[in-house]
This record gives sequence, C-alpha cells and structure tokens, in this order.
Amino acid sequence: MRDLDLLAQARAHCDVLTVGVLRDDDLIAGTGRVPVIGVEERLVLASHLRGVDRAVIHDPDEYARLGDSVVVMAVRGESDWLRPDPDLVLTPHVESQSRALRTVTGPGA
Repeated sequence: MRDLDLLAQARAHCDVLTVGVLRDDDLIAGTGRVPVIGVEERLVLASHLRGVDRAVIHDPDEYARLGDSVVVMAVRGESDWLRPDPDLVLTPHVESQSRALRTVTGPGA
C-alpha cells in the first residue's frame, strides 16, 4: 500500500513516470539483502503498476547523460544511497492494512 501511495504521489508531479529498478547486485550492495524476485521479473512487475509509464533497469551513468531532464524523488526519512540530493522528497501517507506485514516489517510498512 505504502509503495503504491508513493508511486501515485510521484505520478502527480510529472508528465511521464519512469521507475528505475535496481540490479540484483546493486540491491544487495545497498541493503545487504538478496532479492526474492530477480531484476527481470521486478522490471516486468514495475512496468505494470498503475501510473508507471516506463520501467528501466537503474543506470547511474544515465542520470549524468540526461542531466536536468530527470527529476529524482526520494522518500522522507529514508536513506537515499543512490543519490543523496533528490529534487523532490515524498512523504508516505498510507500504511499497510496488513497486521502480519506490519509485524514483520515494523512501523512504517
């Protein structure tokens, strides 16, 4: 629920919403966790989310090539190890309704 809320907020701030999906190695390096779903399947899932116009595999070098045509968004209160200076900071408004999920992930799930 929370992530879908954040996607809806992001979509409201742009004409075209492109979502970057991290490669497995980048995800492991950033979080210390092995992904349950591989990058190709995450890419397909992300591309089918309502409001997402395009899903791509995250490429930090592409940010440099695209320059000011890209708006990078981050989530308030979370470390953005991909880029520490986001253009826009989103605030989660919806928490999970699942008691089991909140128990596993803790507050803010």
